[in-house]
Amino acid sequence: MTADRGSGGNSVGGQAHVNGPLIQAGSVTGGIHHHQPVPQHPPTPREIPPLTGGWVDRKDSLRALTRACADDSPFTVRCLAVSGPGGVGKTALAVRWLREVSDQFPDGQLYADLRGHGQQPLQPAALLSRFLRAFGVGLASPAPAGDPDELAAWWRSVTATKKIAVFADNACDAQQVRPLLPGGEGSLLLVTSRSPLTGLATDGAFLHRLSPLAEDAAVLLLTRCGGREDTGADGTAAARVAVRCSGLPLALRTAAATLATHPELTFAQLADALANTATTRTTAHFLDPEDIAVAAAAHQGYVSLPPDAADAYRRLGALPADLLDRDDVAAVCSVGLDEGERLLLLLADANLVQDLSLGAGPGRYRFFDQVKDHAAQFAAGDGEEFRSEVVRRWIGQCLSNATAAEALLTPSHRSLPRSYDATLPAPFTEPGQALGWLETRLHDLMAAVRAAFAAGWFDLTWQLVDAMWPAWHRLRPYEIQVEAHQDYGLPAAREVGNRLAVRRMLTSLGGALRNTGRPEEALPFYQEALASALNDGDLRDQSQAQNGIGTVHYQAGRFAQAIPALQTSLVLRDAIGYGRGVGITYVLLGDITSASGEHQAAVAYLSRARALLLAAADPHDAARALAFLGRAHSRRGDHDEAVLALRQAEREFAAIGSAHWCGQTWEWLGLTAQARGHDDDARDCFQRSLAVYEPISPTDTARLRRRLQS
Repeated sequence: MTADRGSGGNSVGGQAHVNGPLIQAGSVTGGIHHHQPVPQHPPTPREIPPLTGGWVDRKDSLRALTRACADDSPFTVRCLAVSGPGGVGKTALAVRWLREVSDQFPDGQLYADLRGHGQQPLQPAALLSRFLRAFGVGLASPAPAGDPDELAAWWRSVTATKKIAVFADNACDAQQVRPLLPGGEGSLLLVTSRSPLTGLATDGAFLHRLSPLAEDAAVLLLTRCGGREDTGADGTAAARVAVRCSGLPLALRTAAATLATHPELTFAQLADALANTATTRTTAHFLDPEDIAVAAAAHQGYVSLPPDAADAYRRLGALPADLLDRDDVAAVCSVGLDEGERLLLLLADANLVQDLSLGAGPGRYRFFDQVKDHAAQFAAGDGEEFRSEVVRRWIGQCLSNATAAEALLTPSHRSLPRSYDATLPAPFTEPGQALGWLETRLHDLMAAVRAAFAAGWFDLTWQLVDAMWPAWHRLRPYEIQVEAHQDYGLPAAREVGNRLAVRRMLTSLGGALRNTGRPEEALPFYQEALASALNDGDLRDQSQAQNGIGTVHYQAGRFAQAIPALQTSLVLRDAIGYGRGVGITYVLLGDITSASGEHQAAVAYLSRARALLLAAADPHDAARALAFLGRAHSRRGDHDEAVLALRQAEREFAAIGSAHWCGQTWEWLGLTAQARGHDDDARDCFQRSLAVYEPISPTDTARLRRRLQS
C-alpha cells in the first residue's frame, strides 16, 4: 500500500461507501452544478441477536433498565451495565430488553461479543473499526485505525447525529468499553460483564446486578425447556435439579436438554448425577460455585451424546477458536461438510454450543464460556498428542481458507509457497464472501497464528500471517497487523531461515508501522529487507524495500532522501516489468517534484503514472494519479487543465466509492478556484469537501472548517 501526501498531511487512498449527495462540477469558472445520484447507503445495522425460547421471570430487571432510560433520566448518552455470574442470563436479559425498546434507536443497533472471559479480549480499536464499517464508513482513512484515541473520536463524530444502541456483551473491564460510547444524544451503550464495572459509574452508568433465578422460576425454566412441565410426583426432585444448577439459566437449559433427549431419565436420577459430577470437579478451574454448576450440567449433556458427537465435542474443545462452523468440524474430525453440520446440531441440541444463525443455512456456533472450559478439559484428557494433531489440522484449514481468500481478493500477492494439509473447499466463492469471511474470522485467525507459533510450527505461522494480506489491506486492522508480523510472523520466518519469507514479513511490518503513524519505526525493517535482497540479488524485493524507504521519507517530508530511493525502485521495477509498481512510484515522485516546484517533471511523472495504472487495470490508483496531475497543473498555474483533471478524477473516485479521495479532490478544486481569485466557487468546493469528510475523518474535517473560516 502506498501513502499519498495531500494538502492536509499524510493520507492513504482507500475505498468506502460514499454517504450523502455527490457533487459534480460543470466548471469551476462557471459555477458549481449539483446533482443527486442514486444513494448507495449500507443497510441500517440491526445486529442484536435473536430471542431465545423458554424465558421466565426477570420482570423486575426489565423494569429497572426501562426506568434508567426514561425520558426524565439524567443520562444524555446513556450507559447501562448488567453484571452477574457466568450463565446467569445477562445476554438473554439484554437481548430481550433491547428488542422491546428497539424503536427508540431508529438509526441502528450494534452488537459485539467482547470475549472478556476465558479468551483474549477484543481491543476497542478493532471493535470501533467494525462498528464504523457497519455504517458504511471506516475504510476511507487509515490513520484512525492505528490510533485508538483518534478512532474513538471518529466514532463519536460519525454517531453524533444518530440515535443508536450499542450492545457490548461479555466485557472484561470498563476500559475496554468506554471508547464505545456513541456521540449522539439519546443513544445507548449496554454492557454485560461478570465484573460489576464500577469504573463506568464515573461515566454516569446505571449499574444492575443480575442474580440467579429463584427456585420456583428455576424449576419452571427447567421443566418448560425439558418438555416435562407436568412434574407430578417428581416435583421435589425437579427442585433438587434446580438447586444443583444454582438457579443459573445456562446450567438449567443444559440439564433440560439432557432430559429432553433422554425421556427415560427421571428428575431424581439427573439430580443424583449432577451431585456426583459436581463433587468430582475439584480442579482449580472449577472452584467457582457457578462454574461448578454449569460444568456439572454440561457434563451430563456430554455423557448423553452419541460417540461421534462426543468425539467432536472433545476435538472442538482443543481449539483456540471462538466461532465454530461445519468447516472446523469437518477438518478436525476428518468428515464431510454435511456431517460436520450434523455434529454441530447435535451439540446445539444438547445446549453445549449456541447456534448463532438459528438454522438459517449452514450455521455459525460458539461454545458457552463455561462449557468451553469443560470441553477443553476433556480434550486435554485425551493427551497432548491428540490435542496437537487436532489443532494442527484446524490451523491447516485456516491457512487453506485464507489462501483461497487471498487468491480471490489480491491474486498478485501470492508469490511464496504454502505448505498445509487441507482437502476441504473454501466456504466462499466470491470476493465479497471472502472478505466477509476474513472479517468474521479475524479473531480466530489470529488465535491460529498464536497457537502455531506456540507449538513451534513456524512455517504455518508466517504463511498464515502472509495469507491474511487481504485482511490487512482491505479491513485495515493495523495494530493487529503489527502484532501478527512483529510478534509471530517475522520471528517464525527467522526461525526457519527462509530469507524470502523474512523479507516479506519485514516489508509488510514496515507498511503496518507506517500506517499506524510510526514511519521512523518502520525504516529499520525496510533497510534490513533491502540489505537481504541485495545480498541475494533479488531485484523485486530490492524494489519493494526501496519503495518502502522512499515512502517513509516522503511521509516525513524528507523529499531529498525520498527521491533517490524511489528512483532506484523505479529502475528496478521497470527492469522486471512490474508496470503497476512503476506507476505507483511515479505518483510519489510526481507529488514530490510538484511540491518542490519542478512542475514540468511532475506533469511528466504523473501522466506516465496515469497511463501505466490504467493499463494495469487499477482504477483507484489511476484516479489518484489523475488527481495529483490536476494538483500539479494548478500549482504551475494551468488552472483550466487542473479543473478538467480534477473533475474527471472526482467522477472516477465517486464511481468506485472512494470517499476520502472525493473529499480530497473537492478540496483541491477549491484551492484551484482560490488561486484564480474565484472565492465564491472556492468556498462552494470546500463545503462539498467538508460534507464528504465529516462522516469519515475528524482531521480532514477540522482542516476544511479552518479553510471555510479563513
